[in-house]
Amino acid sequence: VAVVNEIQQTDALEDVFPNTAPNAQDQTIHERVGAIETSIAAIPSLKNAIEQLEKDSRALESQCNQRNVRTTVRLDSTKSKINSMNDKIDALDSTIEELQQSIVGLKACVRENKKRMHQMNDSIRSASPNTSSKASSVLA
Repeated sequence: VAVVNEIQQTDALEDVFPNTAPNAQDQTIHERVGAIETSIAAIPSLKNAIEQLEKDSRALESQCNQRNVRTTVRLDSTKSKINSMNDKIDALDSTIEELQQSIVGLKACVRENKKRMHQMNDSIRSASPNTSSKASSVLA
């Protein structure tokens, strides 16, 4: 403001002394004052732009926080589902082990039954040659 007043006074002196031509220093001062005035004039719009950026920043932060919350909820849900599936897999593994043991036992029973069947066939053949062929065909 003081510089502007000084320039206005200089302009007034030039009006009083019109023969005085502005020198290079005066021209530089006028350019600087113009630049300062332009900068001063730009301050309100810059202030508005900064305020808008702050608002936008807060809005983006809010959106990010909401997305983080939703992502966390989904992540927790997914973890819960994975844990549930792992529990089911463990239960299935246990059932598979029990079934494998049962199969081993059943195979042993089948082997034992085959042995008994062969023994019975042998007993039937040795007991009666006429009935052994009939009994063998029935058992087969």
